[in-house]
Amino acid sequence: MAPWHRTVAFICSTLAFLLHFGCTSAADPDHAINYFNNAPTRLFFFDDTTSVIYHDAIFGEIHVFQDEGKTWKRADDIPPGEAAMFIEHPFNNRVASVLTNSYTHYRTDNRGKSWRTFDVPELLTYVQKPLSFHSGPKKWEYTLFQTTKCDQISWGKRCRDVTYHTKDGFASSPQLLLDDVSHCQFAHSSKDFKHDAHEDLVYCVAYDSSAVTDSHNIASSRLYSSTDFFATKQNEDLGIGKDAKGVVAFEIVSKFAVVVLKDLTPSSEGEMLLYVTARLRQNAYTIVESTVHSLAVDIGLHDITTVGTLFVSNSNGTYFVESLMDTNRNLGGYVDYDIIYGVEGVGIANIIANVQDVERKMAAKQLRLVITFNDGSSWDPLVAPSGTCSSEPCSLHLHSVTNMHNYGPVFSSPAPGFVMGVGSVEKALALYEESNTYMSTDAGLMWTMVCEGACQYQFSDSATVIVIVATNNLLTTSCTPRTWVRPGISFRPAACCVCMNTYTVGIQSRARSLTTVSDSTSQKFLLLSQVMRQSQQPNQGHNAAIYLDFAALERWKCGTNNKESLYARANTKSECIIGAKSWYTRRKANADCYMGEKFHDPQVHDDKCPCEERDYECDYNYVRSDGKCVPSFSKRIPSTQCTLGTPGEKYMGSSGYRKIPGNKCEGGSPMDKPVSKDCSGAEPVEGAIVHQIHSFPSDIVQSKYFKDSKVSVLYIVPYQYFSSHLPP
Repeated sequence: MAPWHRTVAFICSTLAFLLHFGCTSAADPDHAINYFNNAPTRLFFFDDTTSVIYHDAIFGEIHVFQDEGKTWKRADDIPPGEAAMFIEHPFNNRVASVLTNSYTHYRTDNRGKSWRTFDVPELLTYVQKPLSFHSGPKKWEYTLFQTTKCDQISWGKRCRDVTYHTKDGFASSPQLLLDDVSHCQFAHSSKDFKHDAHEDLVYCVAYDSSAVTDSHNIASSRLYSSTDFFATKQNEDLGIGKDAKGVVAFEIVSKFAVVVLKDLTPSSEGEMLLYVTARLRQNAYTIVESTVHSLAVDIGLHDITTVGTLFVSNSNGTYFVESLMDTNRNLGGYVDYDIIYGVEGVGIANIIANVQDVERKMAAKQLRLVITFNDGSSWDPLVAPSGTCSSEPCSLHLHSVTNMHNYGPVFSSPAPGFVMGVGSVEKALALYEESNTYMSTDAGLMWTMVCEGACQYQFSDSATVIVIVATNNLLTTSCTPRTWVRPGISFRPAACCVCMNTYTVGIQSRARSLTTVSDSTSQKFLLLSQVMRQSQQPNQGHNAAIYLDFAALERWKCGTNNKESLYARANTKSECIIGAKSWYTRRKANADCYMGEKFHDPQVHDDKCPCEERDYECDYNYVRSDGKCVPSFSKRIPSTQCTLGTPGEKYMGSSGYRKIPGNKCEGGSPMDKPVSKDCSGAEPVEGAIVHQIHSFPSDIVQSKYFKDSKVSVLYIVPYQYFSSHLPP
């Protein structure tokens, strides 16, 4: 959600729209204004529908509209002041729940038209996800509900979390699942998580000591599983036996199950252990938005937790390679990393250019934006718009996740290839208030400034409509010659605008957020704003939801001759991204028509490309050196190879390269085929006993082994020291 207090956009009573209609007259967009007492804590569009929820958490009210924001109605089935939390069902776009601070809660099965009550024996636990849903099409009513139970003791209360479950969407009373838990989740809670596990498999992070009889500590937190709703349960040892304790979190992310442990071994400094199938031994971590091909994890490797390193897994999550150093994080764990919607392999991240000064001198961060077109295998600066660089080095930098100012994705939209952002062209990112607004129509390859100042923006009708809310007194159409218009909202199609119409809504307000349906296929927008004093009326809320309908512009629907194919590309010389030519159909830039494909996501077409070097990255335990992937240390050999002990014996090992997860290339020059290697350069199989003999020039006087270390030191006469380091 956008931070409401940061945006300072000013909307004049006369709103200027740039329309692509030549200089003939055109119909005005329709509008409607609804007033509310408070800004929404949550504004939610039911997926692929016209229904929207407006949650006012201050007054505890739910408002519903069924026409994308034109007319609103308070949910009368929910008493005023009761609505504490709104949670949608992720696998059924008709279902949502409103949770309260009492034992009675509310649920809708028809997108807010009506609400029914259900009761839970304990009070709601205020965690990010108190409800967990089953993703199965036949078991979507299976739900877990996390509550807090308190017991009276002599000096007050002692509380613990308890999870209940329902198999019928709370039509009947929920049943106790497990006591003394911190989190429970269905194994089948992500459509991307494809596995053969039991349909009723549930995981819970719970304590093996009672909060009533014993105080909780991290060492008693474990991961349990059950296929019979904890009539029986199993302790998941994660392959490490009795050390599988200190569980901090469990989560299903895309197709991966992730467990986080705190290392409780005596030699540990309290690092976090991230288990997918393998583990990463790190401090702070954030699982960032990932593709279905790999898991992306940002790790706080530095002393300062707001500096991270991005790791990307292989296709089954069993090992990770370093993708990007010095990523920008905030204290809340949010990371400046976002993937471009609908274009596989493209992601944008902010890195800290002066990381040493930040760590040593607490200097202000200097952020620089980089982009990847191969799922994080390599990164490059954003190309600055032509003619905007006055010094070297110079590139385009954009504000990202840690500095949100609007609803929805930070940069991209479901419109194929269209990306927008607020930033600056110089050595490092400027302050938000000193930035301009930029747009790319080719998935981030080339950029153009479209608005002077930090503007809010939204796409609609597959980007045939783009609305920009200006934060300063001037807007530009990016046409040649440049055309300036009055302050306000700018509407522009995806081509140069040749005529400007003005439109009046009749109030003065400060814009807070601009939004539309989640897939940006509608021609309707909602502008949320705070009504200024001169436009305020008695007994009328000071927060306005301005409904804007561009379907009334009376454009004709695009035909085949008005559409073109967009090829996403990593550079101007090739149309291949992660091994395929990915292309979409969209409207031509000079066509004055609308797509009209409401609630229909753009279809991507993939044409396979021959494999090249750019389709590969360094394999696990390999690093780049002079452009090549070389071993970081000796490689352990398979147990079935190097068994003869003969001189010159060979084995088949990794080439040092792996195909980038999700890469679709075929044929060409495969670089990931095993290669023949000398057995003398490999580690022995696990469990085998080996020895090496080293000769020294004189007698050994003393040796020292450092506790919990792989380093040993020898002292020989006269006054010479030698050290030995075991491989990782």
